[in-house]
Amino acid sequence: MKSQNVGYMAELDHIRGFAALTILLYHGLHVFSYQLRFNEPFSFNYWIETNNPFMALLVEAHISLSLFMVLSGFIFAYGNTGRDIQYKRFLYNRVLRIYPLMILFLIAGICAFPKAFGLQSFIQTVLMMGNVNGRLDIWPFTAMFWALSVEFQFYLLFPLLMLILNRNGVSFIFALLSLVILLRFIAVMHGASPRDMSYWTLLGRADQFLIGMLVGYILASGKKILHSIYFFIGLIGFVVLAFWFNYQGGWPVNEDWRIFVPTIEAVICICFIIGYCAIAKHLPNFLFDKLTSLGVVSFSVYLWHYVVISTIQKGNWLVVFTNDPYFDAISTTLLLVLPITLVLSSLTWYAIEKPFLSMRCRYN
Repeated sequence: MKSQNVGYMAELDHIRGFAALTILLYHGLHVFSYQLRFNEPFSFNYWIETNNPFMALLVEAHISLSLFMVLSGFIFAYGNTGRDIQYKRFLYNRVLRIYPLMILFLIAGICAFPKAFGLQSFIQTVLMMGNVNGRLDIWPFTAMFWALSVEFQFYLLFPLLMLILNRNGVSFIFALLSLVILLRFIAVMHGASPRDMSYWTLLGRADQFLIGMLVGYILASGKKILHSIYFFIGLIGFVVLAFWFNYQGGWPVNEDWRIFVPTIEAVICICFIIGYCAIAKHLPNFLFDKLTSLGVVSFSVYLWHYVVISTIQKGNWLVVFTNDPYFDAISTTLLLVLPITLVLSSLTWYAIEKPFLSMRCRYN
């Protein structure tokens, strides 16, 4: 949806839609194939292994979450380069973006499972600390809240980061990047989990916001950096990283090298973003508009998809065409999860998101 504060680029909605769709396929593949293989709810045991690089891209599509993070930094820096941000107004707009739909899912979860409610965990979740222990965990309604918390924690810091970037230039970003990587290294040396810290926390995701900000700032400063070659570099980067990730053991692996993964993912993602922005104008108008529509409802897709997946899994309503659990898992996801999620997402977009987004104000 267009904003008063940032110049609208429909291409970026396409990327939001792509990220939401790949996360939907990723969760559907893992949850349904695990049930078909073991007749049990999903766990991280027996992670899918594959020798097919393109299958690995789907198996390790958790990488797509980085697209959301990089995109946030890119969009906000691009729209606020050389401008002063009014902090209260900025946060007011961010609350209107995140909270209405989040509260809907939170209320639904509490009503469904009142015994799971705890005042302290509720306050922690509402204060956007849902990515650390003690949060209100009402599955599946709050399954994706951890990422909202990381995103909002970045929002709290962004106006200050942008102020310093506008004054000091890009050297500030490089200094911060070095600092967060060093802090992750120190934490791991003291016994922190390199996987959990790098994946679930702001310290782990900071690289992605910062690199997005860096390139958004460079583009807004007049540098002509959009080029289609970056799109192909990004695609190849996704395939290579996913295949290598899977070869090493996939998402569950907890080795020290994971402290560098957020940085690598961020570089791949920003290449994909600026490359896609260069080639999207060549898409047919019909496809361009459909991809834009998917991006508009991507936030609803992100919150709805796991609820739909979990419901289908609980009801054992899987589409089984073959004896191949992976084929049937993807079939179930495409034939059931995707259309149901899109219908529900369109409903919450019009009933919840759109009315609140129309209340946003100018902050720069």
